[in-house]
Amino acid sequence: MHAPSIDDRSAGRFTFPLAPEAFARFDHAMANSRAVTHPNQDAFPPGVSGPALRALHRHGVRSLADLVAHSRADLALLHGMGTKALTILADALNAKGLRFRGE
Repeated sequence: MHAPSIDDRSAGRFTFPLAPEAFARFDHAMANSRAVTHPNQDAFPPGVSGPALRALHRHGVRSLADLVAHSRADLALLHGMGTKALTILADALNAKGLRFRGE
């Protein structure tokens, strides 16, 4: 068995040799990339975008229960927080009998 190379054209693919330790680092980074781009995704309802999740994370909001300390207007000012995310979050709060601050 030979190491794959850029010359593996007969198989219809172009590959580059990658040392096992480099592949392990790459594989680990890829596995964790979703956690980086979508922090606390499991704590919020489906449909909340990555930018909105990162905005919440940057401002210390880690769960739906944390949202009640913030007004809808304050959250709307966060970079990355859009109307779709606010609507999804408001619906999720309402389903649990909770509201944004001041509502």
